[in-house]
Amino acid sequence: MNLIKENIGKVYLFNAIALKECVAEIANQKPNGNKKTENGKVNEFSVTISVVESSYVESNQEHKQKPTPDLNGITVLVAEDERINFQLMQTILTKAGATVLHARNGFEAIEMVQNDIKNIDIILMDIKMPGLSGSDALVAIRQSNFRLPVIACTAYAQAEEASLFFDQGFDDYIPKPVKRHELIAIIEKNITKKA
Repeated sequence: MNLIKENIGKVYLFNAIALKECVAEIANQKPNGNKKTENGKVNEFSVTISVVESSYVESNQEHKQKPTPDLNGITVLVAEDERINFQLMQTILTKAGATVLHARNGFEAIEMVQNDIKNIDIILMDIKMPGLSGSDALVAIRQSNFRLPVIACTAYAQAEEASLFFDQGFDDYIPKPVKRHELIAIIEKNITKKA
């Protein structure tokens, strides 16, 4: 399908019949205004999109005006088996100035803490990982008397589950996919508690 921008944000010309019919079917209307060729088939049409200001745009602009968080000198161990989740957190954290270490499972997280405890300031721990879960890794870390903030990162976080994470010994939790401002706020809050 070829897409040609005729008027940015307003009108797009499409070289396909499928989109117009889908839109018409969804709206429960008969397609009209089609341009037909000699054989009677529709080969192009235009769609007009109204641009509406939203509160999201305004809040996003306000968010852009906030000063960039400064995590310089902070080392974050991210225990996360899903590459895309790790890359998202790594991008957010490195742009804020943090140094990021990566453990792919609970066993690696424990080993990295044992070998580099003096350089790690906080851990972001995925709950569901292969081999050893984040919850089990936390137990091992706490049993070794390593006391540093550990944040549960989970796609399964519901408000009622928050107390479960605290009962397990996590210092805080953040739902996935993580949002930049939430991730930075959680780290700043828990690093402040540590100091």
